[in-house]
Formats: sequence, structure tokens, C-alpha cells
Amino acid sequence: MPESNDKQPTSSVPLDKIVMQFKHDCNDCVPLGQHEGYDLYYCPNEPTVIARFSDDGPDYNSGMEFAKSGLIPQLVEARNRAIKLGLCEA
Repeated sequence: MPESNDKQPTSSVPLDKIVMQFKHDCNDCVPLGQHEGYDLYYCPNEPTVIARFSDDGPDYNSGMEFAKSGLIPQLVEARNRAIKLGLCEA
């Protein structure tokens, strides 16, 4: 598991300038920073939130319902950041 950190976007860092730790193959996803060793994204296509934990394609968790239910803490954090940035509704 990657080292723990909690880098998140702020008003002083444009979303397109956030450096993520792992490769992600969807150009439509909005990077939300890092949390507990995961790269967090919001995908407007589904819409959903994603928590990636390696460069390997299938190494991620996703699902807005998991975020809403609190089952996966990294997705909860991603959803909270997306709401804060106005990307999705509460």
C-alpha cells in the first residue's frame, strides 16, 4: 500500500495542475488529490467517484453508492471533495 498522505486541491491549485501518484486511463475524470495513499477522482460520465491505489488498470474502487453509504472511506472522501468543488450534488 502507498504511503499515507492527504494532498487535496485548494483554491490556489487549479484542478488541471494536481499531480497524481498513479496512472489513470480516463481523460474525463477530474483529479481530486490524494487521501490515505489513494488518488481520488470524480468521473462526470457515470457520475461516480474513484479511489485508485496503483498503476495497474483494475486497481481501484469506485461507486457513488459506496461513497454515500460510507462503506469505503476513500470514496466518502472523494465524494466530499467533489461536492465541495461543486462537481456533484450532496
